[in-house]
Amino acid sequence: MNDSNVNGNFGVFAGNTIWEYNNAGGKKPDEGAEVTLYPLNNLGGDISYHTAVDKDGNFNFSKIVAGKYYVIVRSGNKIECPELFLKKQTINAQYIKQIFGFDIHQYDKEVNEIYKMYDDYNMVVFENDFDKYGGIYSMVDKMTVMQNALGKKAIALIESFPEKFRKEIKLEGGYSKAYDFSLVKIEEGNTKSFTRNFGTTCQKTK
Repeated sequence: MNDSNVNGNFGVFAGNTIWEYNNAGGKKPDEGAEVTLYPLNNLGGDISYHTAVDKDGNFNFSKIVAGKYYVIVRSGNKIECPELFLKKQTINAQYIKQIFGFDIHQYDKEVNEIYKMYDDYNMVVFENDFDKYGGIYSMVDKMTVMQNALGKKAIALIESFPEKFRKEIKLEGGYSKAYDFSLVKIEEGNTKSFTRNFGTTCQKTK
């Protein structure tokens, strides 16, 4: 019998995280990942919950006050591309601001410029007409130049974020460990399951 049944107002949150160590689909448990739950209503009070993932990629919170939570999982292995980190920050801006007081919309001009660079880069990546860029080798050179410029601009923006916010989420510069952001509702007497595959690590630009 677990604590949720004994105390009557607790639930369980348990899950597993993995990452892919190569592009052939090789998967490993994401040992060293960290999972944190932040309460979004007064049922959870001011209590946040934190744990590390074990060597098998598993975690378990056996006694959580019922309520709505924002879950942040920080990978122990996968490195995030800086432009993808910015996109995740924008998508989750409401809750990031609520929990940490950081508002990425202060940087809308810079973020939109980076998104435009990312869109332009993808147009080249998915172009089938190599002759449009002077042949495949010229096309690859162009992609490399665009990718490097995109990475440098995104890294510079991330490194300009307030130090307090970067420390709170353990952001390690432009190329940090990958993050997953999600909402979860913990119900009294029930177990909420959670799984995440962080995918392959980002290839750093020069």
